[in-house]
Amino acid sequence: MQEVLPPVHDTPTERVVHNSVTCCPRQSATSDDPGRNDIGHARVGRSFVARTWAVMALARRHTFQVLTKRPRRLAVMLADPGFVRQVGEAAMEIIGGTPHGVWRMDMTGWTAEGDFDDRVWMPPWPLPNVWVGTSIESDEYTWRADELRRAPVAIRFLSLEPLLGPLPSLDLTGIDWVIVGGESGPDFRPLDLGWVRELRDRCVSMQVPLFFKQIGGLTPKAGGRLLDGRTWDQYPEVSEATARGA
Repeated sequence: MQEVLPPVHDTPTERVVHNSVTCCPRQSATSDDPGRNDIGHARVGRSFVARTWAVMALARRHTFQVLTKRPRRLAVMLADPGFVRQVGEAAMEIIGGTPHGVWRMDMTGWTAEGDFDDRVWMPPWPLPNVWVGTSIESDEYTWRADELRRAPVAIRFLSLEPLLGPLPSLDLTGIDWVIVGGESGPDFRPLDLGWVRELRDRCVSMQVPLFFKQIGGLTPKAGGRLLDGRTWDQYPEVSEATARGA
């Protein structure tokens, strides 16, 4: 197992980059930590993003949720055939640099590309076990959903938290999952359940699964999770074909 380097913190942009992707899949990866990590940040190199996708491609038994506030850059990369090749090359490098048997690989759907001398095994694209989402806290950021729609990914989701106002401009077309939540902490801004009801009604109308995380308050559990007397714990359905990468 290679050494895991400590994280490098970038305070002005809250950027954290670490080398856990060089390790075998027994190392747990942070899958959903938007406050401290954003793989869509311009200062996170393309090669690092490709290597991260390569690890996820090799760890098919896991489902990863990648959340970004910068879906535009991520969408451009994921739609680039050159980036897909980078992912394949990174995967081959990882396999070659780790002991035999360390990676429990499911290579279903991988295809060989190129001549014998420069052959690269390419993963199924988009990766069937990777969900990509973007966070939207107010109506001025609903454009992020438009950028997310451009990304070729298995599951697209929206994290509407902390929800700070109504989202009349939000288009849920092409969105597979919506998460809604209020703010918590000493300086929390109260959540108006009317905003949540409007989103719930639109999700129901468009058959988009809804997960209502919390009302919020001084602590995450202070306000509970009930909306009009019930919880909303829906998740997107992943078809067998998507799970296989077909």
